[in-house]
Amino acid sequence: MAGTYLVKDTYATITLAIAAIPADLSSSPGVHEVIIEKDTYNETISITGFSNASSSDYIYIHAKNGDEHKGIFGTGVIVDGIFIETQYNKFKDIEVVADGNTGIDLTHINAGFNEFENILVKILTADLGFYSDDVTDSNYIYKCVFWDPNNLGTQGTGTGGSIETIIAKNCVCYGFNYGFGGKIETTNCVAMAGRTQDYGNVPIGTSDYNASSDNKAPGTTVIHNLTAGQAAFKNVGTGDFHINLGSILKGAGTEQSSTFLKDIDSQAIDTNDWPIGIDYPVQTCWTYTARYKNSKRLYRVGGPDVYPSKLRVPSNVDISSGQMIDEGELIDPSKYIITN
Repeated sequence: MAGTYLVKDTYATITLAIAAIPADLSSSPGVHEVIIEKDTYNETISITGFSNASSSDYIYIHAKNGDEHKGIFGTGVIVDGIFIETQYNKFKDIEVVADGNTGIDLTHINAGFNEFENILVKILTADLGFYSDDVTDSNYIYKCVFWDPNNLGTQGTGTGGSIETIIAKNCVCYGFNYGFGGKIETTNCVAMAGRTQDYGNVPIGTSDYNASSDNKAPGTTVIHNLTAGQAAFKNVGTGDFHINLGSILKGAGTEQSSTFLKDIDSQAIDTNDWPIGIDYPVQTCWTYTARYKNSKRLYRVGGPDVYPSKLRVPSNVDISSGQMIDEGELIDPSKYIITN
């Protein structure tokens, strides 16, 4: 049967953990899970030499605590690159810092049906963020960021031939000559290439609900000529492509709940308010009110930077209705009373 391979706890490196997986995946059926402790690893994740992978027998590599990087560069599991020559691999919650190499490289005819979710790719020298060449089948990228902080890169994502297909949903390309290029189908993606063109070549399939700083975002429901002010990214200088509540990207996308339900922060996405890009923004201060019994006095429960999933309410406060409101707003005090 398939196994679990703990990097740091059991294996000193990612390479050693992968080497422990049987080469014939069908001989040990199931999901081979490589779990990586938060750290910087000076190695490339290389998946080569495996056979008989399938949608049920495959390798899944991810961070131990997937919410540690929260979509911000420099805060989670960091590797030098990802290189793949086999099928059906899955990757999640990993950062790639590529210096002189392609960030994610799929250059083998069998490197199809791979899936990448919540992957951050930072390009330090002119190269590609994601590249697929001589690949027969599609590969999938969800909620991934391709960032060229020095504005030196050639392309954020791309393909090298006529048979490759990349399916991208809710991804961001920033700072490249070309953002998304080649045979790629994009949905809810935003590109601000900064130099040449946000979307290169002719996208395939049903590309729609995209945004670009030029007039090349493909589809019929799109945002063209996107400005930094409209995008309202948190901090482009540090690679933080979360968006503020006032962003034009909030609610501008189309629902993808059949593919994923949460944004890059593991924040649940409102299916009626689906964004373009990686982030579904929420109010960073949730205010609850309560009143003393037989009194009209109100007070606040919660505080700044308290998210709903982490709110701790005093045990003597009855908030059984569970209503959440925006910062500074008061709700009907009759719903909230001190119980002792």
